[in-house]
Amino acid sequence: MSTPKVLAVIVFIVAVGTSSVPMALAEDYGAPKIRINYPREGLKVDSEQIVIRGLVTDDVGVERVLVTVNGRMVVESAVGARRYWVQTPVTLQPGDNIMEITALNKAGNAAKIVRTVTRVRVRP
Repeated sequence: MSTPKVLAVIVFIVAVGTSSVPMALAEDYGAPKIRINYPREGLKVDSEQIVIRGLVTDDVGVERVLVTVNGRMVVESAVGARRYWVQTPVTLQPGDNIMEITALNKAGNAAKIVRTVTRVRVRP
């Protein structure tokens, strides 16, 4: 994993009359946290589609969430909030499917979870 990047300062400003007042300063040393509830690693399914479900959080803010399946981008979401619910339908090819869920925060720190799901053929 790469060295965490530091976002020097995030300033939230609220206009008060004709002047602006800084409300909060924050530094971001850590990567976002990713929790994928479904699918679990090594899952075997016979359906062509599943829905990836989970939660991405960051103490300062999740900037982007990327989901790829077998190296192909399925979704890229610009977030800008402290939490983001992942609910992404994906199409599976027969055999092993490699899913990567990557989250980046405002400082550029990244986290990634990789799951392999196998689509099996149903025998008559």
